[in-house]
Amino acid sequence: MCLENKSQCPHMNAVQEKLTQHTEYDTVHTNADLNEDDKTISIQNLWHKKGYNGCIFSQVIAQSPSEYEWQASVVHNLDSTSGQEIDSLINQAIENPAVRLLSIIFPTVQTQEDLTRLVEILCYETASMHLLNDESLNSFVALSFRVALENDEVLAWVMGFGPHESFAKTRQSPYTEIVIPVKPKPDDTYHRHNNDKSSAHVADQHIDLDEKVMDRLWDNTYKKTRKVLGHEPDLFSGARTTFTIPENDWVKIKR
Repeated sequence: MCLENKSQCPHMNAVQEKLTQHTEYDTVHTNADLNEDDKTISIQNLWHKKGYNGCIFSQVIAQSPSEYEWQASVVHNLDSTSGQEIDSLINQAIENPAVRLLSIIFPTVQTQEDLTRLVEILCYETASMHLLNDESLNSFVALSFRVALENDEVLAWVMGFGPHESFAKTRQSPYTEIVIPVKPKPDDTYHRHNNDKSSAHVADQHIDLDEKVMDRLWDNTYKKTRKVLGHEPDLFSGARTTFTIPENDWVKIKR
């Protein structure tokens, strides 16, 4: 990584460049105790931690991933075995009582072509990921992936992030990532969140704060989301959408 002249580093996307204003960015890259996967996970977490996705609830959780049982793994080059690798990570997380949220990060998925290939793998080469809906709007397609939990009685909503111009601003992160809640909704979910027990959401995680504080987080999340987006939340930024890709790319791979 071009730490001496970060602004001219050819391997750094615009979102990563924005993160270099934070001292934690250089701290991660100069930490000799971290391997490359650890650095990738830490940089992606830093983006969530600094609130770039607009959701203050996830910003709170990102301050201490281990406390909130948020596990992250890295999948490298996409190939014929990637679907099986993704399935394995998801199934292990579902079975692990110490994991509530699973992030899978794909550092090599950097271009629109890479993203389209990942979408193809998620659609047709995994057993755990299910495409619930594909909705077209303004020459783009919003794809809604789900993961079945509890013998198919619960559907976990999969959120996607990445350095892609087709994504809403609140989804444009340093690396391509999917975040999956791998446990059903807890009984003490904040009352203003979706309380439908047949679905599980990233925002369902229990945060031990006073209800008045939670109310402020709720109100400020909507304000911050609108600020980051520059407009009201829509189909492409909403939690029901995992990835957004150009309609032309979707037509090429849809079966």
